[in-house]
Amino acid sequence: SFLIKTIFYDPKSIRVFLSSKYAYVDFGFIYKPKEYWIKYHSNMRMVFKDHQEIGDKDFDKFKIKNEDPRDKILYLSQTLVEDTRCNLIDQLNFSENLKYFSSNFKLGLEIKPHPRSDLNLLRKQFKNHYFLDDESKEFENYKIIITHNSSLAMFFLENNVPVIFYKLTNEKL
Repeated sequence: SFLIKTIFYDPKSIRVFLSSKYAYVDFGFIYKPKEYWIKYHSNMRMVFKDHQEIGDKDFDKFKIKNEDPRDKILYLSQTLVEDTRCNLIDQLNFSENLKYFSSNFKLGLEIKPHPRSDLNLLRKQFKNHYFLDDESKEFENYKIIITHNSSLAMFFLENNVPVIFYKLTNEKL
């Protein structure tokens, strides 16, 4: 990418990047949600003088099947245990609480595994629950989405589906 080539192949930009100074960019394309990405770049000491907000082209391949929300929750799983970013006990406690929540509010619970998810582990945690194919491109209009930090959550937010980001690690969301 342009940014990586600039940082690694232009000694002047390396000095700016490593210094406490901000790099000012005349114009940039910013993904939605604009506020998030402007803050992200600002934290990386990069400020855009002007910008245009663009959608994430990856989201164009997804769609929601129906208009009326179904009485279901979709859990977008992440590979927190598999990547050793979370211990198994915390993950199991989370899954028990999620099942209790869905049962208590009489909402169905469906699971969308991450492409690198350990399906055996997930199937043990969520016995008797429906699993979407990890390549699913069409989704119900769920009442709510629950995830830890899935980028797919942005697709649902852009389609006015409420999302809860449940933190299981010390990583920033």
